[in-house]
Amino acid sequence: MSAIVHLVHSVPSLSIFVRRLHDTDRSGWWYFAAVTIVGLIPLFIFSVIRGTAGPNRFGPDPVNTEAPLAGGPTVRFG
Repeated sequence: MSAIVHLVHSVPSLSIFVRRLHDTDRSGWWYFAAVTIVGLIPLFIFSVIRGTAGPNRFGPDPVNTEAPLAGGPTVRFG
């Protein structure tokens, strides 16, 4: 049962981590740095630093600080 749960959670976990790498304007191929123990250090750093402000080569900023509410005025966060 444990193996099934691990398998079910591995694909969403991978996609979330690759999305986080894209937020910092890095390729998802960086995920394979986790194969080495030394590679875990930059992956940890990439996961805790702030993403790029504004759109990058992977798409628009997912944390838009001036996102308009549906049918309402623009609200500024932060």
